[in-house]
Amino acid sequence: PFLIGSGFRIAVFLYALIFPILNEAGQPVSGLIVQQGIDFSFYVDSAEKLFSAPLSQIAEKFVAFYKAPFSRHIEILIAAPIVPALILGFDYQQGNTLPLALFYLGLGIALLALWLFWLRRMGLSQPMLLLFAILPNPLWFTLNISSDPPFAGLVAIFYLAYFSGKGEARFWALWGTAL
Repeated sequence: PFLIGSGFRIAVFLYALIFPILNEAGQPVSGLIVQQGIDFSFYVDSAEKLFSAPLSQIAEKFVAFYKAPFSRHIEILIAAPIVPALILGFDYQQGNTLPLALFYLGLGIALLALWLFWLRRMGLSQPMLLLFAILPNPLWFTLNISSDPPFAGLVAIFYLAYFSGKGEARFWALWGTAL
């Protein structure tokens, strides 16, 4: 199932390089095209604010927001730092989209491996493991640069460490970090 699932992800990724897949707004999604969705511009904007504004200013805005959430517009509201840091770290921009796209492909394959390993340990049958390996939703998030795959990775680390650690200190550190 892992070889079929990871091969399927790679094949879809390569297919989308040649024939971009349309998202819900009809915009093309491919490892060679900068994301265009409304959420993505929020992450790019957050990346600029997060790593250019003083930390004290960002902290003040968060405090102001949580004192009166949604009651007034806060001009520096930002996303959590993981996706903005990935955008900056991989220098994701027109003409340099492939490194982050390949990272997301690798993350999708790693998540597949983690969950297949766990499901096999739980006794799931081979046909069900194969069905799990080719589910379409994880395939989509292998292509679509968003917060979902990194969050899914943290959830997987938390879940697997928390429920397999049996109280050992090294597992506490792992699931606590993921949390």
